[in-house]
Amino acid sequence: MAKKHWELSKNYSTYIRYLASFIAYYKLISQPPENQYIAIKNASIETLIQLYDITKELIEPINKQFKSNEQFCSTYRIYTNFLRLLYVDLMRLYRICYFCIIEGYSKLQSLDLNQTKSFYSIYKSFVNVTEETKRCIEEMCKYMVEPLPATLNYFKVISCIV
Repeated sequence: MAKKHWELSKNYSTYIRYLASFIAYYKLISQPPENQYIAIKNASIETLIQLYDITKELIEPINKQFKSNEQFCSTYRIYTNFLRLLYVDLMRLYRICYFCIIEGYSKLQSLDLNQTKSFYSIYKSFVNVTEETKRCIEEMCKYMVEPLPATLNYFKVISCIV
């Protein structure tokens, strides 16, 4: 068990370092949602695509981290605190991806062919990220002491959109 705790700490510290470098470069994640949307709304399509790719790269390790430790999570309640931290980060990052997609849609008519293809590829990726994140959230909520059911409703709405 001590080895597992050490492994979780190591993985989360690696993730935090990556997240900290992201925050230093894009102060967007630490802003309130209203400010995030305003900043994303004023961004070019290239910036949206780049921001989406970076946030997707941050979401994937969270989902993998949970999947690789699911058995441990179901056995030990100490993992709940770790899950809560992952969950909060996951929702912040997912919101940024969602804003990028919504804003990309609003700019779709003004894009050239290459930009449209790039946006379409991130949209397809967003659909996959949404499904994967939804599955991960559903599993996380099983093991949290205080599950957050409102999130599942949020993902049901998002799934209908995409």
